[in-house]
Amino acid sequence: MSDARSVFDDYWNLYAQAFAQPFQTNALFSSFVTNTDITGAYAEAYVRLMIKSMLGHRFRISTGAVTRSQDKSRGLASVPQCDVIVWDPSELPAIFESGEFALVPLFSVRAIIEVKRTGTKSEREALRAS
Repeated sequence: MSDARSVFDDYWNLYAQAFAQPFQTNALFSSFVTNTDITGAYAEAYVRLMIKSMLGHRFRISTGAVTRSQDKSRGLASVPQCDVIVWDPSELPAIFESGEFALVPLFSVRAIIEVKRTGTKSEREALRAS
Protein backbone atom coordinates (compact mmCIF):
# COMPACT_ATOMS: atom_id res chain seq x y z
CA MET A 1 0.00 0.00 0.00
CA SER A 2 2.87 2.40 0.75
CA ASP A 3 4.25 1.90 -2.82
CA ALA A 4 0.90 2.94 -4.28
CA ARG A 5 0.81 5.95 -1.98
CA SER A 6 4.35 6.91 -3.01
CA VAL A 7 3.45 6.73 -6.72
CA PHE A 8 0.33 8.78 -6.02
CA ASP A 9 2.33 11.41 -4.09
CA ASP A 10 5.06 11.52 -6.76
CA TYR A 11 2.48 12.08 -9.49
CA TRP A 12 0.79 14.98 -7.70
CA ASN A 13 4.12 16.54 -6.73
CA LEU A 14 5.19 16.48 -10.38
CA TYR A 15 1.79 17.82 -11.41
CA ALA A 16 2.14 20.74 -8.97
CA GLN A 17 5.67 21.48 -10.24
CA ALA A 18 4.47 21.50 -13.86
CA PHE A 19 1.54 23.73 -12.97
CA ALA A 20 3.72 26.12 -10.97
CA GLN A 21 6.51 26.36 -13.57
CA PRO A 22 4.95 29.34 -15.42
CA PHE A 23 4.90 31.27 -12.13
CA GLN A 24 8.70 31.28 -12.19
CA THR A 25 8.58 33.07 -15.55
CA ASN A 26 6.11 35.55 -14.07
CA ALA A 27 8.59 36.35 -11.28
CA LEU A 28 11.37 37.01 -13.82
CA PHE A 29 9.21 39.47 -15.74
CA SER A 30 9.79 42.30 -13.26
CA SER A 31 13.54 41.96 -13.81
CA PHE A 32 13.01 43.52 -17.24
CA VAL A 33 10.11 45.97 -16.74
CA THR A 34 8.66 47.65 -13.66
CA ASN A 35 6.14 49.98 -15.35
CA THR A 36 2.89 49.04 -13.57
CA ASP A 37 0.81 49.44 -16.74
CA ILE A 38 2.97 46.83 -18.46
CA THR A 39 3.34 44.47 -15.51
CA GLY A 40 -0.41 44.72 -14.87
CA ALA A 41 -1.25 43.94 -18.51
CA TYR A 42 1.10 40.94 -18.37
CA ALA A 43 -0.46 39.70 -15.11
CA GLU A 44 -3.95 39.96 -16.63
CA ALA A 45 -2.90 38.10 -19.80
CA TYR A 46 -1.16 35.46 -17.68
CA VAL A 47 -4.27 34.90 -15.52
CA ARG A 48 -6.48 34.63 -18.62
CA LEU A 49 -4.11 32.02 -20.09
CA MET A 50 -4.10 29.98 -16.85
CA ILE A 51 -7.91 30.07 -16.63
CA LYS A 52 -8.20 29.08 -20.29
CA SER A 53 -5.93 26.08 -19.75
CA MET A 54 -8.02 24.94 -16.78
CA LEU A 55 -11.52 25.46 -18.20
CA GLY A 56 -11.09 23.99 -21.65
CA HIS A 57 -13.12 24.94 -24.71
CA ARG A 58 -16.66 25.41 -23.38
CA PHE A 59 -16.02 28.92 -22.09
CA ARG A 60 -14.34 31.93 -23.62
CA ILE A 61 -11.93 34.00 -21.57
CA SER A 62 -11.77 37.68 -22.51
CA THR A 63 -10.97 41.15 -21.35
CA GLY A 64 -13.40 43.97 -22.09
CA ALA A 65 -16.80 44.78 -20.65
CA VAL A 66 -20.11 43.23 -19.72
CA THR A 67 -23.12 44.95 -21.25
CA ARG A 68 -26.63 45.18 -19.82
CA SER A 69 -29.86 46.48 -21.27
CA GLN A 70 -29.88 49.31 -18.67
CA ASP A 71 -26.43 50.64 -19.65
CA LYS A 72 -27.75 53.24 -22.07
CA SER A 73 -30.06 54.79 -19.46
CA ARG A 74 -27.37 54.60 -16.73
CA GLY A 75 -24.70 56.17 -18.92
CA LEU A 76 -22.46 54.30 -21.31
CA ALA A 77 -19.35 55.97 -19.83
CA SER A 78 -19.99 54.13 -16.55
CA VAL A 79 -19.65 50.63 -18.04
CA PRO A 80 -16.59 49.23 -16.22
CA GLN A 81 -13.61 47.57 -17.88
CA CYS A 82 -13.15 43.94 -16.76
CA ASP A 83 -9.73 42.29 -16.56
CA VAL A 84 -11.08 38.76 -17.02
CA ILE A 85 -14.53 37.72 -18.20
CA VAL A 86 -15.42 34.02 -18.26
CA TRP A 87 -18.40 33.61 -20.54
CA ASP A 88 -20.42 31.01 -22.43
CA PRO A 89 -20.98 31.89 -26.09
CA SER A 90 -23.71 29.24 -26.37
CA GLU A 91 -25.97 31.49 -24.27
CA LEU A 92 -25.46 34.63 -26.37
CA PRO A 93 -22.52 35.59 -28.57
CA ALA A 94 -20.41 38.64 -27.84
CA ILE A 95 -21.69 41.91 -29.26
CA PHE A 96 -18.15 42.70 -30.41
CA GLU A 97 -15.17 40.34 -30.19
CA SER A 98 -11.63 40.77 -31.45
CA GLY A 99 -8.79 38.58 -30.17
CA GLU A 100 -8.99 38.51 -26.37
CA PHE A 101 -11.28 41.57 -26.25
CA ALA A 102 -15.06 41.23 -26.07
CA LEU A 103 -18.22 43.13 -25.17
CA VAL A 104 -20.22 40.36 -23.57
CA PRO A 105 -23.96 40.35 -22.79
CA LEU A 106 -24.65 39.82 -19.09
CA PHE A 107 -26.63 36.62 -19.75
CA SER A 108 -23.50 34.89 -21.10
CA VAL A 109 -21.21 35.80 -18.19
CA ARG A 110 -20.17 33.11 -15.70
CA ALA A 111 -17.44 35.03 -13.82
CA ILE A 112 -15.71 38.39 -13.70
CA ILE A 113 -12.24 38.63 -12.17
CA GLU A 114 -10.26 41.72 -11.20
CA VAL A 115 -6.53 40.99 -11.37
CA LYS A 116 -4.13 42.63 -8.90
CA ARG A 117 -0.41 41.96 -8.71
CA THR A 118 -0.27 42.97 -5.05
CA GLY A 119 -2.73 43.07 -2.20
CA THR A 120 -3.32 45.32 0.73
CA LYS A 121 -1.81 44.45 4.11
CA SER A 122 -5.20 43.23 5.41
CA GLU A 123 -5.69 41.04 2.31
CA ARG A 124 -2.26 39.45 2.78
CA GLU A 125 -2.99 38.84 6.46
CA ALA A 126 -6.35 37.26 5.61
CA LEU A 127 -4.66 34.89 3.16
CA ARG A 128 -2.05 33.89 5.76
CA ALA A 129 -4.80 33.20 8.31
CA SER A 130 -6.78 30.92 6.00
